[in-house]
Amino acid sequence: MARIIGGVDPAKNHSFSSVWNLNSDVVSQNFNDGTWGLLKDVVFKVWGAGGGGSEDDAGRKGAGGGGGFASGTISVGVGTEFLLTVGSGGPSTTGSNDQPISAGAYGGGGDGYRIEQQAAAGGGFSGVFSGSRIHANAIIIAGGGGGGATYTGGSTTGGGGGGGGTTGRNGLRGNPGIGGSQSAGGASGGGNATSGSALQGGNGGFSVGNRAGGGGGGGYFGGGGGGAQSNGGDGAGGSGYVSPELSSTTNTQGSDGSGGGSSSATGGAVANSGDANYPGSLAGYGGASNNGKNGAITVTVDGVTTTFTAAGEFSYVVGA
Repeated sequence: MARIIGGVDPAKNHSFSSVWNLNSDVVSQNFNDGTWGLLKDVVFKVWGAGGGGSEDDAGRKGAGGGGGFASGTISVGVGTEFLLTVGSGGPSTTGSNDQPISAGAYGGGGDGYRIEQQAAAGGGFSGVFSGSRIHANAIIIAGGGGGGATYTGGSTTGGGGGGGGTTGRNGLRGNPGIGGSQSAGGASGGGNATSGSALQGGNGGFSVGNRAGGGGGGGYFGGGGGGAQSNGGDGAGGSGYVSPELSSTTNTQGSDGSGGGSSSATGGAVANSGDANYPGSLAGYGGASNNGKNGAITVTVDGVTTTFTAAGEFSYVVGA
C-alpha cells in the first residue's frame, strides 16, 4: 500500500507529487516546472590569439602566426555555467634591450626575448571550460599562434607557426619550435628554450651570441618556443581541441607568419575569419612588426549571439 502526497512548493515555484510506501521510503517523485530539465543548444565559435611580430635595429622582420578556429554545439540544461578564456595577442619586440618579452596574461602564450635579434611572444589560446580553467575541464579550444623571430638569413621567409587544429603548426626558421598536439606540448627549438605543456606555450630561448627565439602559442597543448643556438628560431602554434560532447565540430589551423631579412612581414591570418559571426578588427591575426591580435569567442543560444573580444576570463550562464 502506498500514499501520494502532492502540492506546490512556493519557494521553488514548481508543483510536485511523491509516492511513498508504508515505510516512508520515497518510491518516485514527479516535478512540473517549465525550466527543470529544459535543454538548450549552445553554439561556441572560438578564435585563438595571434603571435607577436618582431623587427630589430637592422630592419629584419619576423611575423607571428595566426590563431586557430574551433566550433561546436553542446546541449545543456538551463543554468549551466561555463568559464570562457579569450587569449591575449602576443606582444611584439623592438629595440635592443636584453630582457624577456612577457606574453599576455590570458591563454598561456610563451615569452619571447629582446636582444640584438628580436623574438616576440606567442599568442594565447581561447577556450571554454566547465568549471575552473584546468586541462581536464576543457570543452573547446582554439590554439594561439607562435611568436616570430628576426633572422639573419637574408631574404629567407617565414615566421611563427599558426595555432589550432589537432596539431599546431611548427615555427618556420632557424631553430623553430614544434607545434603542440592532442597528447603533448610541442618540443622547443633547443638551447634554453622551453617546450610547450598543457594549456601553455613554451618560452623562446636566448644566447650570448645575441640570438633570440619566439614564444610558443598557448593551446590544448602549447607550442614549443624557438631556440637561439646559431640563429633566431620562430615559435610554434598551440593545438586546438573539441570535446566528444560536442556535435557539428570544426578544428582548423591558422596561417603561418611570413617575412624575413629586410623584406616586409605579414602576420598569419586567423582561421575562418569569413564566418558570419567573426568579430572583425583582425581578431586573432598575427603581428607583422607589431603585437598579435587578441582572440575572440561567440556564444549563440536561441539565435542570440554574445561576443567576447577583450582578452580575459568571463562567466557565461545559459538562461531560460
